[in-house]
Amino acid sequence: MRLLSLELENWAIHDKLHVPLAVSLQIEGRNGTGKSSILEAVRFIFSKDARNYKSRIKNGTRGCRVKLEFSEKDKKYVVEKRIHLKNASTAQMILGSRVIASTPSEVYNRLQDILPENILDKLLYVPQDGLVELIENLRVKGGKQELDALLGLDRFEKIWKGAGDELKIKQAISEEVNEQIRKYDGDAIKTYSEIIQELEKENTKLEEDIAGFQREHTSLKTHIEGIKEGIKDIKETKKEKEELEKRINKLTLEIEKNKTELEGISHNIGMLKEKRLRLKEIEGEKNKLKKYSLIKEPHLELINEEKKLSGMDSIGEIEKEITSLEDELKSVEETEKKCRLYEREADTVEEEKTKKKQMLRQREKYLIDLQGLTDKAKCPRCGQKLTKAHVKEEMSEAEEEMKNLEEGILALDNKLKNSKEKHREYFLLSDELKKKGERVKYLRPDLEKKSMERNRSTERIESLKDKLKKLGYGNESGDFVESRVLRLESIRGEIAAIENELEKEKEYVMKGKKITEELEKTEDKVVEYKRKSDNREYNETLLDALESDKDRLQEGIYGLTGKIREQTVKIEYNRKEITRVQLKKEEFIKLLKREKKLRKDANLLKEAQDIFHTNKGIVKYLRERYISQLSNQMSIYFRILNQNPKYRDISFDKNYSIEIKTTEGDFTINHLSGGEKVQLAIALRIAMIRMMSPINLLILDEPFGSLVEEHRVVLGESLNKIALDGQLILVTHITVDSLNLPKKLELGGY
Repeated sequence: MRLLSLELENWAIHDKLHVPLAVSLQIEGRNGTGKSSILEAVRFIFSKDARNYKSRIKNGTRGCRVKLEFSEKDKKYVVEKRIHLKNASTAQMILGSRVIASTPSEVYNRLQDILPENILDKLLYVPQDGLVELIENLRVKGGKQELDALLGLDRFEKIWKGAGDELKIKQAISEEVNEQIRKYDGDAIKTYSEIIQELEKENTKLEEDIAGFQREHTSLKTHIEGIKEGIKDIKETKKEKEELEKRINKLTLEIEKNKTELEGISHNIGMLKEKRLRLKEIEGEKNKLKKYSLIKEPHLELINEEKKLSGMDSIGEIEKEITSLEDELKSVEETEKKCRLYEREADTVEEEKTKKKQMLRQREKYLIDLQGLTDKAKCPRCGQKLTKAHVKEEMSEAEEEMKNLEEGILALDNKLKNSKEKHREYFLLSDELKKKGERVKYLRPDLEKKSMERNRSTERIESLKDKLKKLGYGNESGDFVESRVLRLESIRGEIAAIENELEKEKEYVMKGKKITEELEKTEDKVVEYKRKSDNREYNETLLDALESDKDRLQEGIYGLTGKIREQTVKIEYNRKEITRVQLKKEEFIKLLKREKKLRKDANLLKEAQDIFHTNKGIVKYLRERYISQLSNQMSIYFRILNQNPKYRDISFDKNYSIEIKTTEGDFTINHLSGGEKVQLAIALRIAMIRMMSPINLLILDEPFGSLVEEHRVVLGESLNKIALDGQLILVTHITVDSLNLPKKLELGGY
């Protein structure tokens, strides 16, 4: 398996980003440029729960998209996942051009078969400051169990524990089964077999009895069938005679019907002679009445025109109304002139009233000011020093002026009211005259139109009178003309009916001939049916005797049927009893077999416990083998990364303690420098990847962060070597000169 490319949309701080992964890649950039979020996107693709990644949706957007392309066994896959703020996440997986998974759970299950999530999380993906964590954890509680889990040995411990739990369950069930077995008789199988044998023997005897009853039943039934045939023949004879009688009666009715119809046809032919005479008579009357059908329409039109003309008497009234209105309209100009005059007069009075009100307010203010003056003030009118007498005189004059102004305002109010009333009176009169002017404008065209209509109507009446005179109209009333037209229509209808009847004469003759022929044939059939009926004999006595024999034999059949039913019920009861006993027998046999199987299963579980015991059996064998392989692989990769000839071999003991063989003696990891520990941790991880991972991939998040410059140089050189033999993806914000991967992605522009 190999990762090929990664696409991000609205992920973390990235709007859109394409990341090539086909070769080893180093992602560089300062803090906050979204480097680590790229690695998280790879983890997100293989994770089960998308809810943990909702925080990666870019601020201000409603969802994000991650698309990963990878190859596996010469097949190219594309996985695309989407997270939405409010809706459920979606996912799909494509192989070539075909969708092979379309829901998040389906995609996850497919990916687990290719690269399990725990392998990616625990082995391939190394978080910040986590390079040496794997070897450091071997010395703390739980670290060995974590390595066991990566190697898959924890599954065997689960099997060992599960086998122990299952063994206890099997032993408990086995005790319950033995308790049930003890409730049965020791020789239960033989007892149940004997009961079944006796019941089957009894059923055989009952079935033989039923066979005898059925043979007798068949014999009686055969005899009854013979009697039924005789009864059937007699009844058929009776039925045939009755059917012939019905036919004779039916044909007799048809004969009577045909004779009656022939009489009717003869009567109709006789009536046609009288109708010919009537036709000749009414033809003459029709010719006399024809003129009224021509007179009817113009006569009606004449009546309507005369009514229309009589309705035009209102023309004189319209002429009088126009003359009257025109007389009134002569005063329009004078009325409008007076309306404007009184309007101007009201405006002048209003202005004069406003001036007097202003002068009144000034006098009121002057009076108030006088009341507030001291003996040192000067007269506002003459400028001399004020005395009390002077103030009193000024106040008296001011009050007199105010009184005169108030009287003047009151007089102006009355004058203003009178002017407004006169203006309103002439304004309303002017408006009324305008409406009458509009009325005259409306009436003149109406008068002209009605005058033209009266002239046309008069001319039409004279024309219609001339036309009616030519048609022979003699001033008959409209009702008389209408009655003559109705009489003409009645005569025409009667003539059409008579002509229609006369056309049927040939039809009557042909029909009479046909009925005569059918009558002769029907009479011949009646003679034939009577002859056939006389030749059929019917014996009522013999029929009664046969019916009596049939009933007697039928009673014998009923008795045999009851015996057969009784024996059948016994057989059915015995069969149910056989089934019940057989079930108890089988139940007992099943209990014996189950007890035997439980003992066998318990023995197998005991053997499984020994095989899968944590410190012995297959687990011990596999651990020793894995430790040997890890030691060999780790030694190879450590030598490649370290290049120091003093280090020879790396090995684990049974407790996963690391021993380092050197030219100076045996070392532990405590003897190594920081850089050498990093190299050893990488060597162990690569060895485990080679043994367990389906992909030769290592993902590092900020591996240089906690290292000094010297160790960074060493790690950079080591990572260059790893990139030559696998796929390496790392994120760093620290520039390391010794690191030189095939592909570099700079995020400094963000």
